[in-house]
Amino acid sequence: MNPSETPTQSELDCLGDVPRSTRSASDWVSFQLHREALERFVPRGSRVLEGNAGSGRYTEILHQLGCKVNVLGESLEELESSRARARELGYDGNVEGWARGELTAIGMPDASFDAVVAYGAPLSYALERRDRALAECIRVLRPRGILALDVLSLWGTMHRHLPAILSQDLVQNRAVIRSGNAAAPVLGVGRHCHLFRAAELEAFLRRGGLELLSLSA
Repeated sequence: MNPSETPTQSELDCLGDVPRSTRSASDWVSFQLHREALERFVPRGSRVLEGNAGSGRYTEILHQLGCKVNVLGESLEELESSRARARELGYDGNVEGWARGELTAIGMPDASFDAVVAYGAPLSYALERRDRALAECIRVLRPRGILALDVLSLWGTMHRHLPAILSQDLVQNRAVIRSGNAAAPVLGVGRHCHLFRAAELEAFLRRGGLELLSLSA
């Protein structure tokens, strides 16, 4: 990033899911990469299922693309946050519905959507159920549909949480690197997760029968 491209405070404020006190240039870059993927690959005017929508910052982008969105959230609090943002910014009319559920059990008919958006690393947190979550995403997609997802990367996540990593036992760190599985205390976060290597992620998606269009970090 060039100095002239440093994000302004108003641009950082678009990171609705990131606490204001911890918003950074790297958070802004991550947001731009996620947004670019949606604008590049999700067809305008398509019907989209968005899982793990958080406060709805990407729901807004899908609205700007003219998409009809169905929001799937794991908690009532998450759904209410997304709904409140949609009402406040005036795009709630483009949301067909808010439903509580997980990607491992999507209560939607087969081939219902042109695109599925699974941001927020739900496949990393699904752990041993990640094959099921991927299969469900594919099931509700129409032929030639688009799946936009992100996961926690092994080396990127360890770099981001390096102080916490270095405070752990060496044997434990080696186990994380070998398996990709990290217990919550290792990273100082509240949930266990799986950290993907790029080659592992690509193989995982191709096993599911998907064609990889773009991979970035």
